[in-house]
Amino acid sequence: MHWTIVASKDIGPVTSKFAFLLEDYGIPDRDFSASETDPGTGHRIILGYHESSTPEEYRIKAENVDGCNIITVTGSDYNGLLYGYADFVNRYIPHWENTDSTNTYYFRPVFSDAPIRSYERTSSPKVARRGCWTWGHVIQNPGGYFDHMVQCKLNTCVIWNNHVPTNAKKIVEDAHRNGIRLLWGFAWGWSTSINAESMEDHLNRKDEVVREYLENYAPLGGDGIYFQSFTETSSETLGGRLIAEAVTEYVNDIAGKILAVQPDLHIQFGLHATSVKQRLEYIAKVDPRIEIVWEDCGAFPFSYIPKNIGGFEPTLEHAREMSVLRGRDDRFGCVYKGLCCLDWSKFSYPSEPYPIGGDRDPIKYRDEIQKYIAEKQKIFHYVQAHWLKNAEYCRAMTEMLYREKNGDLTILALVEDSAFEYRCWFPVLLLGEILWDPEQNTDDMIRDMALSPNAVFA
Repeated sequence: MHWTIVASKDIGPVTSKFAFLLEDYGIPDRDFSASETDPGTGHRIILGYHESSTPEEYRIKAENVDGCNIITVTGSDYNGLLYGYADFVNRYIPHWENTDSTNTYYFRPVFSDAPIRSYERTSSPKVARRGCWTWGHVIQNPGGYFDHMVQCKLNTCVIWNNHVPTNAKKIVEDAHRNGIRLLWGFAWGWSTSINAESMEDHLNRKDEVVREYLENYAPLGGDGIYFQSFTETSSETLGGRLIAEAVTEYVNDIAGKILAVQPDLHIQFGLHATSVKQRLEYIAKVDPRIEIVWEDCGAFPFSYIPKNIGGFEPTLEHAREMSVLRGRDDRFGCVYKGLCCLDWSKFSYPSEPYPIGGDRDPIKYRDEIQKYIAEKQKIFHYVQAHWLKNAEYCRAMTEMLYREKNGDLTILALVEDSAFEYRCWFPVLLLGEILWDPEQNTDDMIRDMALSPNAVFA
């Protein structure tokens, strides 16, 4: 059997993704054509763009014409084409290969000469910015991490570091090649141990933070910066001052100085709700040019433990209040948890700058990588059980935020130290689908993502 991939030259790595897909299904005999106007004959995959004002929209069509199988995948933009590829794999391939037999499970061979199953789908995201939050030094294979983000249709990544990675520019390039906006995270006086003596010292470090950004992060070519500042505590006060009041003053001053130099910079302020939730009148005064990214807001999906759904209704209302605190048109984001995070009992800050990924040759470190995956598989065995049971809470929270903000919001998920770069775990794939369209039925999403060839169950 023979397939031709028809693609214009400006669609980046999507062509190679389909080429590898054909190879995975045992079809090495393939041609490439750059002529969309003359795609030739025979079985073919046609890739390109379509006219649409909807960002990240994709269209998939599969049909058999005169005995030839024709698959057309287009996007309204580059990301739309990437996500068309992702859902061609996630949604269409299971539909293609399943015979729906009444008495047993038989599967038709994919990319064979047999007539293809007709299919047509147009889709676009409800949540504008969907992504991951992670420490950088725990990513062992950034290429795999970004590839799995594409499979989950995620377009934003915040990488937090205590040193600028030595390969930071390459990481940005790799992210952009996968349609991912990358924001660098670093501390603006972040600490949980500030006391009365040190509070004023932290407030006086503003010029140091501005210099850190201009000298070390501005040249990297990223898409913005993310920071945290002494709010990760259950106390309302530190050093004799209200945290909500002090952090608002501190953040507005620093951000104002940076934005005076780079006015279009996307700045995210990671704010832990535990210390300020009763003092929102101060947080409402945060510069509207800054996107507040809330976390630790209550029950799942904000809880580290996905079975913690007690108090969900108050959490839902609290999140609603925060989402419109500065008006419906303000920049708003949040961080979902309940997946995988650092093991803080084993954590230590890297003592010097490091390359993200380091030297993790898959052959040289095969045994170590397999041990690492096995450790995280045990965590995801627990996590997936509660996501299967409680995914509706995540969907309901996401739908509320989508409606309150008309989709113009950021929702990140804590996916760190998780072997996500090696395994596209089912709960992350399911979360990606919820963020893509929270108006879908939860049971249908669970079924559809469980059928995906990308899904890895622990």
